[in-house]
Amino acid sequence: MNERVKKELENRFGERARFDRNERLVYSRDVGNLPDVVEMMLDNLADAVVQPENLDDLVFLAKLATREGLPVVPRGAATSGYGGSVPAKAGVVVAFRRMNHVLSFDRGNLTVTVEPGVIWANLEKALKPEGLALRLYPTSAPAPPSAAGSPRAARASALTNSVSSLTTSSRSSWSPRPARSGR
Repeated sequence: MNERVKKELENRFGERARFDRNERLVYSRDVGNLPDVVEMMLDNLADAVVQPENLDDLVFLAKLATREGLPVVPRGAATSGYGGSVPAKAGVVVAFRRMNHVLSFDRGNLTVTVEPGVIWANLEKALKPEGLALRLYPTSAPAPPSAAGSPRAARASALTNSVSSLTTSSRSSWSPRPARSGR
């Protein structure tokens, strides 16, 4: 990553853009250990770690990454242990910890709108007063063993049955728009 791009990130994100080696090392790993042969094939030390706070930050970052040819790796809590939040070829790790809010809840339609960094436990806590619970847990969620990651839970609570829509962008427009409904 060149100095001009670093400066653009610093100007937009301030302290929410980090370039120091230790920070980049932490954000270039998850809780799992990749096999040595896989590690040798990767250039997985991030060039930068950025913490967006809103959709405008994400659109800015997507446009910059596209223009500069930078890989972008989204990162939640990095608890999966499967390498999903680990850079394969440097680039920018987008840490969603600041975009962690439950935005709205529609009791009538049994839907909830969340930001990408919402923590499962916090979402569960927001649903509990309504007498509701999550139908799908990642294997890393602090849930009862009978719910988290079991084959029975996977069949009963497939992701496509739990996500009704997503907001996405495409390289041609980089403007947020709802994706096709999953229900």
